[in-house]
Amino acid sequence: DGKPVYCNSAYARLFGYESIPEVMRTSYADLVPPDAWNVFKEELHPKMLAGPWCAELKLRRKDSSLVYVSKSTNLIRDHDGTPIAVYAILSDITERGNAEEALRESEEKYRTLMENVDATIFRMDPDLTLVMIAGRLEPVSGWSADELLGQRERWLSAIHPDDLEEEKQRLAHAVATRGSSSGVVRVASRGGETRWMRTHVTPRFDDAGNVICYDGISLDITDQVEAQQHEAKHTVRMAALAEISQTFISTWDVRAILDAATRMTAQVMDGLCCVCSLDPNTGRLHHLAIHSRDEALCARVDEALCRADLRIEDLYGSDEAGTDSG
Repeated sequence: DGKPVYCNSAYARLFGYESIPEVMRTSYADLVPPDAWNVFKEELHPKMLAGPWCAELKLRRKDSSLVYVSKSTNLIRDHDGTPIAVYAILSDITERGNAEEALRESEEKYRTLMENVDATIFRMDPDLTLVMIAGRLEPVSGWSADELLGQRERWLSAIHPDDLEEEKQRLAHAVATRGSSSGVVRVASRGGETRWMRTHVTPRFDDAGNVICYDGISLDITDQVEAQQHEAKHTVRMAALAEISQTFISTWDVRAILDAATRMTAQVMDGLCCVCSLDPNTGRLHHLAIHSRDEALCARVDEALCRADLRIEDLYGSDEAGTDSG
């Protein structure tokens, strides 16, 4: 039943009892915390009865406070070898147990923080091989930590070559000045998508001044960069509209207006645009111009088309041909 048949005064003091007779009236059920009773009864107690056994346990004092103990047990047998009792030696390790539990809680808080922070935190050895990484890695890169740790080529190949060289230069400057490196790099995700990352890396040194590692944090700023790019395109479009409007105001030359509109449209859309005018009676082209960023190509095509006696169907096909082709 787990009741002691002998104990010393240190045993009584360990569990907060005032006398040996008082603690002699206790049993395992009094010492084992309720939330640990099933584990003790089904797993630990059978091991105690099987022979020599030792473990570190969290038990309960008289006032319900907890005490950490190191417990070693063995069987006492009669002359026939039949077990008749269990003797145990207990040592109070509460101070160490509390420290270890506090450490585990701290590690859990740190792990939870690293997993939920909206950034990637990493450490590289002196040759830029990843030795630690945590945070918002997989949603951004598509790679898990295990797939990148120790894999230098895979890690570095994900960074755009131009940005990688600039980052190496920034790191070299940080080492020379005993400072930090900050910059923006483009990173290719596992699926081929380009992500923009703002990084801040600090080299760590030993007592001799040698680099022992680089600690860094990386923040995904792709949405911000794309928003800036969109705003820049919008600004260009508005400038183009302003120029076209000014052309309307300054001239009544329809061809000049269409040319200006086409040229600005080609620049804004970064593509090929054309404008043409034709005789509504004969369908013959009076003017056709092509605009794109490749101005030399446009000039050659425009010259060739101006020399040709073209009708609109020569470019787009007849109505009948267009109908047949769907």
